[in-house]
Formats: sequence, C-alpha cells, structure tokens
Amino acid sequence: MLVVDIGALDGRRFAIPYAQDVNNIVYALESAPAFAEHLRSHHLPNLHVFCVEVESETFQLDLFFEENSLAEVDLLKINAPKALEILKRARNAIHRVKRIIIQSCENTSLFQSVPDQESITTHLSSNGFRLLQPTSQTTESAGDLEFIRINRYPLPNHQSGSFEVHLPYVGKIQTPKADHVGQLLEEGAFEGLEQAFLWLYLRPGDTFFDCGAHVGLFSCIAAKRLNNNGEIVGVEPNPLCFDLYKKNLEALGCTCFKALDVGLSDTNGTAELLLGKPGMSAFSTFAQNASAITQIDGEAVIGRDTVLVSQRSLDSILQELNIDTVTLAKLDVEGWEIPVLKGAEQSIRAGRLPLWMIEFTEANAAAAGTSTRELRNLLEDLGYTLCRFDATNFCLVPEPVRLAYPYANLFAVLDMNAVNQRLAAADPDLLAIAQDIVQRWETAAMGVEMRRNFYQEKQRSQDLQQQVQGYATTVDKLNIELAEQQALSTELRRWVDSNEAKLADERRNVERLQQYSQQLEQHLQASHQQLQELRQHLLASRWLKLGRQLGLTKLDDVFKRILRDTADSTNLSVTFGVGSVSPDLSTHASPPSPSPLSMEFVLHHLFQKGFKPEIVLDLGAAKGYWSEYAQSFFPEATFYMVDPLQESEVRLQELCESSDRFHYILCAVGDRTDQLLMNVTTDLDGSSLLSFNRPPEPQDRVVELRRVDDLLAEGKLKPPQLVKMDLQGYELKALEGGQRLFETADVFIMETSLFEFMPEQPLVHEVVAYMAARNYVVFDIAGHIRRPYEDDLGQVDFVFVKRDSPLRASNRWS
Repeated sequence: MLVVDIGALDGRRFAIPYAQDVNNIVYALESAPAFAEHLRSHHLPNLHVFCVEVESETFQLDLFFEENSLAEVDLLKINAPKALEILKRARNAIHRVKRIIIQSCENTSLFQSVPDQESITTHLSSNGFRLLQPTSQTTESAGDLEFIRINRYPLPNHQSGSFEVHLPYVGKIQTPKADHVGQLLEEGAFEGLEQAFLWLYLRPGDTFFDCGAHVGLFSCIAAKRLNNNGEIVGVEPNPLCFDLYKKNLEALGCTCFKALDVGLSDTNGTAELLLGKPGMSAFSTFAQNASAITQIDGEAVIGRDTVLVSQRSLDSILQELNIDTVTLAKLDVEGWEIPVLKGAEQSIRAGRLPLWMIEFTEANAAAAGTSTRELRNLLEDLGYTLCRFDATNFCLVPEPVRLAYPYANLFAVLDMNAVNQRLAAADPDLLAIAQDIVQRWETAAMGVEMRRNFYQEKQRSQDLQQQVQGYATTVDKLNIELAEQQALSTELRRWVDSNEAKLADERRNVERLQQYSQQLEQHLQASHQQLQELRQHLLASRWLKLGRQLGLTKLDDVFKRILRDTADSTNLSVTFGVGSVSPDLSTHASPPSPSPLSMEFVLHHLFQKGFKPEIVLDLGAAKGYWSEYAQSFFPEATFYMVDPLQESEVRLQELCESSDRFHYILCAVGDRTDQLLMNVTTDLDGSSLLSFNRPPEPQDRVVELRRVDDLLAEGKLKPPQLVKMDLQGYELKALEGGQRLFETADVFIMETSLFEFMPEQPLVHEVVAYMAARNYVVFDIAGHIRRPYEDDLGQVDFVFVKRDSPLRASNRWS
C-alpha cells in the first residue's frame, strides 16, 4: 500500500504501524520538528518523513503528489484542525486517493460542531467518495471518519441545492443535495432490473404513469423511449422533488409530460406529508407512524418537518385527463400503496390499468398500519397476478407467496402472456441496453455489499480490539489487586505465626461448636418430622369430623364441597389429595413429605424424577383449582383448561387474567363434533354427558362437543406432555377424539370407576386395557374415593406413563 499520513505526530497511531510492514510505502508529513526527528529515528527504509506546515496556505496537496510522483494513493490520513481546507487544496488530485481517514486531533475535537463534519462529508461526496461510517469511538479514535472512493470521475457538483449524476443511456439528472437515491444512482446500484424493464417494455405512443415520481428517474427513461410520442404523467407531492422532476424532464427536451404536485390516496382532499430528513427526500410519506418505524442502517429517515398537500384519487385524474389506458404505472409511495389502489378501483375494474410496477416494503407498510401481505391480497382481489421480473430471460414469472417483503419491486399484471410477448419483441438494441444496465447494476450492487461486509468486519475487529483493551485493563487492575492481596497475606501470615497457640485453641473451639451444631441440626430435623406427622394427624382428624357432619366419607369430597361453598368468601386453601390438606397454606404451602395415594404426592414425585412438562392439558377443569395447584410444581408450564359449564367461566377467566400461563376453552370433549345434552348435578362436580337414567331437570343443558384433535389442529390447544382427565365416565370417548395426544403426552392422570354408576361408563379394567393397547401402563395412584353405599372403593385416579418411559426405566425393587 502507498500511504500518506498528514499530521503524523510521533507516528505511533498510524505511520509507524503501517511502515513496519515492508510491503507498504509511507509518506509522513508533520509540522513539529521534534516529532519529525522522532519519526526519522526509527530508521525505517520505507518511511519518508517531511517536516512541513501542512495547514499553511503554501502547502498544496496536489503539488505534493506531483513532486513525489504519487499517481495512486491507497490511503490518505489527515489529522489536522483544518482538514477541510487541506482536502480542498488537493483539487483534482483527490481522485487519485482510494480511501481517506479524517482522524480526530489528540487532546481536542476535530469536529467543533456538526456543520464541520457535514462540510467534509459534503465535499468528499461531491467528489465521488462515500462515508463508510464514523469509526468505533475508542480512547484513541473518538469520532474518526472514513471515506472510500466509489467514482473516480464524478460530475462537477457545485450547485447550491442539487446533486447531479449521469444515468447511462439517459444523461444527466439532478437530485437533492447529498441525496441517498442520487448517491446510489452515482454508484449504479439503484433498481437496475426495474430500469431494464422500462427500456424493454415501453414503446412510442405509450402512456406511462409515475406515481411517487421523486425526481423522475423512471419518467426520464420513459421520455427516452417515447421520444415525445405518447404521454407521461408524474405525480409527486414533495415540493423539492417536484421542482427537480420538471427540470429533469425539460432538460431532456421532453414535451409530452404532465407534472402533478399532489399526493395520491383513495379520496380527494388534503393531508400532511411527512418529509424525509435532508438527503432522504425519497422517503417522504403520508404514513403517520413512519418516523418511528422507517429506518436505514438503524437510523430514522423521516424528520419532523411536514407540509400540507392536496390529495387526489387516480380515478379522478384519469377521468380529468381523459386517459383510456395506461400502458404501465409505477407505484412507489412509501407504504401508501393500498389507499392509492383503492382510489383507482373504478379504472382497474374497467381495465385501464393492466400493468403496475409496485414497491413492496414491509417497514413502510407497517408505518401505514398495513402489511405487504395485505397489499398482495388486495391486488389479487382486483384480478391481478403478482410477478417478478426475470432478468436472465427478460420476462415476468409468477411470484410465490411470501410472509413478508423487506424490500422488492414486483409487477401486478392482468395478462402476463401479453406482457411477456411484448418484452420478447423488443428491438435487439434495446435488449443490449437492458443487458448492460443489469450487468452494471449487479456489479455495483456487489461492490456495495462487499463494502458493507468490509465495514462490518472492520467494526467487529474494532469491537474486539476494544474488548482486548478492556481485558488488558482488567488484568492490570487484577494484578494490582493481587499484589495488594499478597501484601495483606504476608501481614496475616506474620499475625498467624505470632498467635499460633491462640489460633490453635480457637480452632479446637470451632471444632467443638461444629460438632454441637451437627447434633443440634439432627435433633431439629427429627423434631420437625415429628411435628409434620402430628400436624397431618390433627388435620385428618379435623376434616374427617367435618366430613361426618356433612354426610361425606371421603376427604377429597369434603375439600370439593368446601371449595364450592366458601372459596370466594374465606381464605381456605386446599391441596388436593388424601392427608394433604391445610386450612392455612400461607405457612405450609408445600409439606416436605406428602402422603402416598395423594395428588400432591404424585406431582411431587414426578417433579423429583425430573419430569418438567412445557404444556399441561386439564380436561374437565371445573373451576381450575387442579391446574392452579399443579402450577406450584411446574411453574414454567403453560396450562390449557377445558370445561363445558358456564358456571366455571368467571373463575377460569380470573385465573387466566392472573397469569399468561393459563388459557381456557368452554366446551366438552368427545369422539365427534356435535351438540349433546349434559346432565348437570346440583354441585356441578358430578355433571356428565352419560345418561343418569332420570327425567330431565331444569339445570340440564345442551353443550358444544369438540374433538381434542380438531382443537390441536386449529391451534386452540398446544400438544401437551401431561394430560389430566376428570370427565365423569367420558374419558375414553374423549381419547377417541384425541388420538394426537398419544404422540406427545408422557403422563396421563385419569379418573376411573370400579362400578358402572352410569350406563356405558367404562370400568377400571377397560381403561387400563385401552391405555395398554396404546403402550401406556399404570405408574402410580393419585387418589381414590370410597362410595358412601357400603363404603366400597368407588373411583381411583390412575397415573399412566409410556411403557418405555424414563420414569420407569429400572425394574429394581430397592
């Protein structure tokens, strides 16, 4: 590399590191004689040192290049307060430089204000350079600027308010000063495929509509193709762009264009146009959320300025201009495409707009409260086929359905074959132009992408350097702390040595205290175990006494009755399962030793064995008390509760509002989709879809019956790993309609009956056989109920797991 370092100082930041590579040649220019001598003292043969007043008006950078025969400079670095004047005095020699770094001056800020930075950027941009990005701000490079040459032969741009670029096969066009689109055009990296399409498709005599014309890029191409035989209509509401649009068309000698300084929408009226920031005029929009959404490289492109403009519908404009058919309409209105299309619906239905070229940009659509998917749906509803331009075969091809478009220009066409026939019939000279434009665009786009990748890699490298510097600083601090700790350790060692006998006595005392502490801890554990056992006996005695008063013999029945009657008016809390109830769970929410044959024991046991379901399905959820309790064992799980009774809904809604991990569906589940009569009991808990062999009662009702598989397919449920079923004899019917459960469920907790309390109610052996046929076996018992009649065992809550489940991986007894 050939490197020129202006304001080299002592060379440590730039000149010396580059000169240490023998493949580089470095020219170091420094005003201070002491620094210049220091640079020479390194005796590097490829380092040439000049002691000159670089900020003096007598120093001319172009003359320096000539005197030293520097025809091409790979890198120019300037570290001087008057960097802009040095650049200006380089004159045309600046085009010999590939890359420029404007370095911040040490002990001061190079850029005293934003206009200084803007002036340098504007000067270099007008001479074919692009600002890569301010370099990462470190202690040694705060606010450095880096530029890269993208055009060795730029047009002279000395106009006060515009930037002039050369468009291949068209000529010169003007864009706003420092304009983003203008810079992309200068690089040849802006919408080359779309330009090629216009060259191939348009013919003399055509009508071209430019909706969102900006400064008229596509209108200028249309002007070349129509050659004043046809009609061009440009619509642009931004006053700055509108003036340049007219100047550009007039400069081409085009007399067949009409320029309308209005915005397009679905109705006629007025609206506030949000203007883009300086250099971002192409992003002006009617979408009111654009300032918060639309960005380039993380920077907002919409400023605070607005202008009140007139709005027209395309239908009214076509009628006013008496235009029968528009050959091609280009639509680029920064997210406002849907209102524009709705304002052209009459003309579209009449076939006056057979072909559109439309910009799809998701961020712009979101700013307008829509999406590119909605835009596509509207076009298809209007009868269009959405296509993409194939630049290899120069034809339109159907566009596949995509979820979103970050940025793309697509074509909406009524007759794709007719458009492709016209493209294929283009003159060979036009085909050559189209091919050349595409090749230029692809080369430029590749260069832009490589430049972006280079910057990103450089940024990552700088970030890593900062991290390394941070690590080095940390290591230095740690070394200082280590030295301090070592000094402290030496002092402590002296103290220990001088008090060894005393410390030995203290150690013996500590050992005795440790032994006493261990004995005390063992005693406390034994006492705590005894206290828990005593508490359980007292609680069981208290609840059984209450059960006899209520005429109930099963503890779980007592708990359900109390929950139903008093849950909203008392602070009772119940943990489901025999021997595991506490009237005040605020102090004993999770007993350390749950009783066997209880729901608490089973859930605790599953948790202890590492079972942690992500999704839990509660079929027959009632008022959701089981799900609420189970969440204490599986706090990371999401619970779906299904129950058909409206009386349960208020409680289920409250539970879902308390946490986003709870969801509910109000329906019954079975083997089909239907409307079935549910026999409803007074206490609600015994309600069933099976017959009670009794006349209908007022509380009986018809409920909606759904299949679990359908609810999963519709996304209303997610595939569970744990399923709890309490459906009063309808469990197997529900499983018939929920076969997908066997694909994901690791554990089923299911209520089964030993007597046929209702006709067609499956018994224990039938349920066990049904589950065994699907490779599930009984793993545990979560509870049981004895029927009041003769105190027989009436129901058992079985826990089923897969035969090859890790939960039962071993057949050992002990």
